[in-house]
Amino acid sequence: MSNQNLRLSSTSACATDLGEAVRRHQQGDFATAEALYRRVLVGAPDHFDACHMLGVLQIQRGQAAAGIDLLQRALRLRPEAPPAWFNLGLGLQQIERHTDALAAFERAAELTPANAEAQRNCGRELLELGQASRALAHLDHAIALRPQLAEAHSDRSDALRALNRHAEADDSATRAIALQPAMAEAWCNRGLARMEVGRLDAALADLARACQLMPSLANAQWNMALCLLLAGQFEAGWRQFEWRWLGPQRHAVQYADRPRWDGSQPVAGKTILLHAEQGLGDAIQFCRYAPLLAERGAHIVLQVHPPLVSLLRSLQGVDRVVSLGQETGAFDLHCPLLSLPLAFGTRLDAVPAHTPYLAPDAERVQAWKRLFPPTGMMRIGVAVSGSPTHRDDARRSIELGRFAALFEAADVFLLQPQCREADETFLRTAPAIRDLRRQLADFADTAALMQTLDLVISVDTSVAHLAGALHKPLWLLLPYAPDWRWMRGRDDSPWYPGTRLFRQEEPGNWEDVISRVIDAFGREQGSA
Repeated sequence: MSNQNLRLSSTSACATDLGEAVRRHQQGDFATAEALYRRVLVGAPDHFDACHMLGVLQIQRGQAAAGIDLLQRALRLRPEAPPAWFNLGLGLQQIERHTDALAAFERAAELTPANAEAQRNCGRELLELGQASRALAHLDHAIALRPQLAEAHSDRSDALRALNRHAEADDSATRAIALQPAMAEAWCNRGLARMEVGRLDAALADLARACQLMPSLANAQWNMALCLLLAGQFEAGWRQFEWRWLGPQRHAVQYADRPRWDGSQPVAGKTILLHAEQGLGDAIQFCRYAPLLAERGAHIVLQVHPPLVSLLRSLQGVDRVVSLGQETGAFDLHCPLLSLPLAFGTRLDAVPAHTPYLAPDAERVQAWKRLFPPTGMMRIGVAVSGSPTHRDDARRSIELGRFAALFEAADVFLLQPQCREADETFLRTAPAIRDLRRQLADFADTAALMQTLDLVISVDTSVAHLAGALHKPLWLLLPYAPDWRWMRGRDDSPWYPGTRLFRQEEPGNWEDVISRVIDAFGREQGSA
């Protein structure tokens, strides 16, 4: 928070104390400044400047809730005070109340149209809310007001990257670096822009520079991990991946007060709790390590999302499977599922890729076969969109209707649990697609149905991981900038043998991918 926000309005009977408070505040003597601000407020409870500046001080000390209360009190005294609205936005930003922070910054910008910082912060909050186009407009406005505002150029890079305008994103981050070479965030943003177009060596160099400039910048450290893994540098990548506990996704640390298995401790005769920490697909992918621990003599308790419990009971060597939030019973050691590759020292050429490692329930398989006997056509399952709340869903999901030509030539089963409005409309006009969403109660049901299919076509969702874990033929459709686990420059996966990857060759172009899938399906039918 800059000293320009420490300005006073009119003087008062408490001017001496207030002036000294501001001086101490500017010098960083927060304790004395706070005492003086409070002394002013004892004598003059409605003193706007003292209330405002004490709120600023509390936010600077990391006491956002107290600071927000004081700033809201100040704004009740003087509702048209732009600095108070701006500082309120900073406090709300600090505790990630992004919608409220945006409203505060917008009010500050409305009251002071030439305030580039307010425009920049509006853009920043809109980015947090996933509204990249609106964010870009505010950031462009901020730059028009103050072309040398390096932070706005850096945030503009972030917005452009979200809009798949990677070359422009690179240029904006480069401009920010030129204006402020020590800005770690700008180096990080340029690294991300380069990572997403496959310039991995350049991306790693930029991210390393960001980490050097600001070792505590968790976003740079986390993205360095993703870039290393994307490049297949697994040994360094798994170590760096531990930054996920502090990175932008802020995955919750469970059982942090209990002994954690890091690969070095003997496990024979010990009970080890392996627990899910991210999405359903992550749990399916990394539960493969449980049998390896069981082979070392460990007793395994697996804690996963409720829809996975029944299915994961088929995992060899697991003694008990419980839901997240359910009592685990006693255990000696624990390990998050996504830390197992680090604990096992997994290299790219030594991924534990024996599949299938999950098995469907035989009775459920037979029930699906009775319900849907063979028709003579190829049976394919499709999952071409995922959860709309996923941070990259706009890049990965595809409308069902774009596959109409494929669906006409096969017996099609819908495996995705959610559909967008356009998909619902398409399904009403495409009765040949078997929409089983109401009948798939959990992943054990989906696995049993999948066992009756000839092929699964999916975007990057948990359904794809399930097909891979069951060793079903899987065609995986990937965006131009894929998730780290699918790497780049290959049409197969070290994690799921037999999987075929269909990648976008340019950002946002699904038409080419769909065309290649339809052509490949035609050849598959011809050879059947």
